[in-house]
Amino acid sequence: MDEIQLTFMHVSNGYRRKDIATELFNIICKLAKEKGAKKLYISAMPSESAIGFYLSQGCKPAAKVNEELFCLEPEDIHLIKEL
Repeated sequence: MDEIQLTFMHVSNGYRRKDIATELFNIICKLAKEKGAKKLYISAMPSESAIGFYLSQGCKPAAKVNEELFCLEPEDIHLIKEL
């Protein structure tokens, strides 16, 4: 398995800006790596805060978009995190 998809991550408004998302994301990356993945694929809502968060975590725009996910959510931004 070369790539694992991050299907959902959400931190409620009252808990944002407390590094909870960063901690969760680090745990997700660690678990994906332990499963043998080399990349984490993220299809994120196109909000400035969501995209800004993923970019701050070292994610890059996906060179090749997952067509199935694109068809489900054509407005989403597709990102890759190298593990």
